[in-house]
Amino acid sequence: MSDKMDLRTYLYAHKITREQFADAIGVSVSSAANKIHGRTPLHVDEAQLAHDKLGIPIYIFLH
Repeated sequence: MSDKMDLRTYLYAHKITREQFADAIGVSVSSAANKIHGRTPLHVDEAQLAHDKLGIPIYIFLH
């Protein structure tokens, strides 16, 4: 994967739904959507949960 890929693009490319992402990080779907689109920050612990539960590479969160 390209290191230029953002979270939204990664989720789409890997067919990970907002619902799955929300469940993995323990927030509502609307909160997850805000985090995916960069409207609210994704906290380090949430990024770790997404990595652990969904296998999302950490570099995706470093943009």
